[in-house]
Amino acid sequence: DGSLIRVPDEASFPGLDRARRGLKQVAVEVWLGFVFIRFEGAEPSVAEIMAPYEDELRGYRFKDLEPMGRVSTREAPVDWKNAIDNNIEGYHIAIGHPGLQRLFGRNYRFETKPFGIARAGGRLAETSTNWTERHYLKILPRLDHLPEERQRAWHYYSLFPNVAFDVYPDTIDFFQMLPLAPGRCLLRSRTYGLADNSREMRAARYLSGRINQLVGQEDVSLVEGVQAGLASRSYDGGILSDHEQRVREFHGLIRAIVPVAALRQAPPLGTVAARNGEMAAG
Repeated sequence: DGSLIRVPDEASFPGLDRARRGLKQVAVEVWLGFVFIRFEGAEPSVAEIMAPYEDELRGYRFKDLEPMGRVSTREAPVDWKNAIDNNIEGYHIAIGHPGLQRLFGRNYRFETKPFGIARAGGRLAETSTNWTERHYLKILPRLDHLPEERQRAWHYYSLFPNVAFDVYPDTIDFFQMLPLAPGRCLLRSRTYGLADNSREMRAARYLSGRINQLVGQEDVSLVEGVQAGLASRSYDGGILSDHEQRVREFHGLIRAIVPVAALRQAPPLGTVAARNGEMAAG
């Protein structure tokens, strides 16, 4: 429970109150089997935030999922916020992800909910001209625990500020984008699935893994290009499409928490914290 149990040579610390010297408590919440830790703040719980989508996600039996392989980590030479921008909008799919465009066709949809959560995706096409995609659609078995509209559907859920779930019939991918330094972040992910060693499921998971490995490579290339563009002296802000409503909301949430992010020019080094405090105070 974090209590300080024993101190070597305790008598050499006059007046030591072990009851006051235990570990600091942090808020812990288990939501559909995933453990969330909150270091500070009194925002709504994960369960409250994700309530609009909990019923449809419960059908995927999150609590019964098993890890498939190890946690994957990869450093990327980009700001974590730029990685999030890419993850939470679908405007770039038609141009940046030809494979996903073939899979979704015109079925890709996007919606946002309060507290910075969103859902994207939709039903997959019947077939594809690409070998990997076509055989994935053909081999993917029917799953008794999913409703009909989810049998052939991929959906993406994002949770402010830096958490995402990619939800497929065959697997669930968990993502985090963690800041390391300006212009550098850590991409952390793990794939989960229900226990199913059938030949069809193993083949479907292999093929979906091939599809999403390519999508991940495309995303890293796109975000690295954006990062380079932001560093250009000619860059002076940008505009957003109506398809990027979640990006607009994300930027607003960041500015509300970190007011200094709203400035056109960064304050001098060493003054950011003080300037942020001034702006937050009024």
